[in-house]
Amino acid sequence: MERLIHADSSRIEVGMITDFISFDAQIHNNCEIADNTFSLEMSISAWKAEQIMRGDYIYIDGSEFGGLVGSVNKNTGADTVTIKGILWRALLAMRIISPPSGQAYRAFTNTELNSIVADIVENDYVNLFHVSEENTGVSISCQFRYQTKLSGLSKALLQAGYTLSCVYNAAEQRVITSARRCADYSEYADISPDLGIGMSITAGRVDDYNHCIALGTGELAERMVREIWMLDGKIYKTRPAALTESALRSMTFDYPNAESEDELLSSAGDALLQYAAMSSAEIDLSQLQLDLQLDDKILTVDRDLGISAIKSVSQRVITINQNGTTIRTEVE
Repeated sequence: MERLIHADSSRIEVGMITDFISFDAQIHNNCEIADNTFSLEMSISAWKAEQIMRGDYIYIDGSEFGGLVGSVNKNTGADTVTIKGILWRALLAMRIISPPSGQAYRAFTNTELNSIVADIVENDYVNLFHVSEENTGVSISCQFRYQTKLSGLSKALLQAGYTLSCVYNAAEQRVITSARRCADYSEYADISPDLGIGMSITAGRVDDYNHCIALGTGELAERMVREIWMLDGKIYKTRPAALTESALRSMTFDYPNAESEDELLSSAGDALLQYAAMSSAEIDLSQLQLDLQLDDKILTVDRDLGISAIKSVSQRVITINQNGTTIRTEVE
């Protein structure tokens, strides 16, 4: 079983938590705080002995599963205390990347990945985050404007085939943050129910769209209006021939503060992708010797549903209870 650690508000270790009912944590690549959280349930007597309070920390050393305690709920009727908090990476979703005074963007030109991460991250949370000094050998140009630090960095790194890693190191009492290359397992083997792997697969969604009318600056007839279309997960500025009029499912996207046509189209594309007719799979990978992390790529196959695609890991969920430890991996 994984060692669950309690540390005080100064990140000084109090001890290992052994008497609890369950611990659950989820890490998601959508950069939303609500999807990067943890929950610990224990009896009232166990909680009184442990005295975990708001502002303390709970974590599994050497992993992303852990973070800051945000609430403590005591239920005398059920004789339980439920402790909830946000993961290390979610703390970065509570900080905004603002442009320097007098400039439109916070921009980087041909800059090494970990150097960008360090510039954005290391001033936050009183030395909680420490960025790896390793040179990835990869440099990019990117710009940020009033995005959360988690969202902005995640999108910039992903364009280079990297993802953001936030792993707690108890010895250093810091979150070691770095740009990690996304592993690609799609060339080695396909993952399918035919191999005896437990999978819950959903093909498509009921509220999918493939056409977006983007509304930008201006009023009435003077307003900037642009259209984009989506086919097979790709965005087009002109309608693909395969998308007939009868096949269109249209939505609007209102962004009156868009600074430019490019910004309007980019934001509208992100919004449209959220409603794509994508398939999703929840996979039990406990039988496989793969250390899958967020944004790693695998080949998922279900011949009955006609699904075969290279997909990225979108979520990892850990559960610890009396039955042991399980880690569930999901792809979309």
